[in-house]
Formats: sequence, C-alpha cells, structure tokens
Amino acid sequence: MKIPPSLLPVLLLSLVLNFAPRAIAEDAKKPAGLKATTTVNVTPDVAAQMMKEKAPALVLDVRTPDEFAEGHIPGAMNVDFLGDDFEKKLAALPADRPLIVHCAAGNRSAKAVAKLAALQKFAQIFHLKSGFNGWKAAGKPVETKPAAK
Repeated sequence: MKIPPSLLPVLLLSLVLNFAPRAIAEDAKKPAGLKATTTVNVTPDVAAQMMKEKAPALVLDVRTPDEFAEGHIPGAMNVDFLGDDFEKKLAALPADRPLIVHCAAGNRSAKAVAKLAALQKFAQIFHLKSGFNGWKAAGKPVETKPAAK
C-alpha cells in the first residue's frame, strides 16, 4: 500500500512514540521467517483518509450485529468479537489490504488487533482507538442498514 505523503508524518510519529520500543523487543523474540505485523492507532480523520485511497483499507467492525445494524462506518465488514466463529472469520479475511479495526470505544477492538497480529498474516493493522463513538463524534458518515449475514 502506498501511504499518501500527508499521512506519513502522523503514522510515523504514532509508530515511533507508541510502538517502536515494544516492536523491537517483540521482533527480537520472533523466529526467523515470520512476517512482522505493524499496528498503529489512528484517528477518525486518518482512518477516513485511508478509506479514500486507491487501494482502500478494509474496515473491520468487531461489535455485535445489533450494534452494527444501529449504525456503522460505510463499507465496514462486521465480525462479532463475541461470536463463536470470530477467530475463524479473522483467518478468512483478505491479507492484501490494510485493516482498520474498531468497536464502540476501543476495548474489544484492542483485543481483536492482538488476535489479528498473532495470525501474522497481515502486514498492516490500524486501530481506530476512539472506536465508532469517536468516529460519530468527529462527524464522520454513518450507515444504518443491517449487516450482511
């Protein structure tokens, strides 16, 4: 994925301040040959920009289907964190696009990001730390049609 120049400073600063020390320590423990996964917290503005790219990020909403039906980010895919088949559905996600993961406020999605990173399938995982609540508070668009079954 080509990162637009306007997002580069924000992403690099987030990476350096929040994740570099931990990533270096974790990478030192990984066996050779495993793909490193980068996870970065993003704001609603950065997430919205990523969704407009030529190769847009996939938005993964890990709230329940009822929460999703009440309102969600346009184009988001719903995979219920509390569902019995959650990990199976994560493994089936396409790995060719960056992922933006969110829940309502950030707790479930933080756990989902950890599970996604453990799969070592995705090179880039972005966490909408403020969640759907932060997305709405930022005045971003919301859809209210039910989730696809």
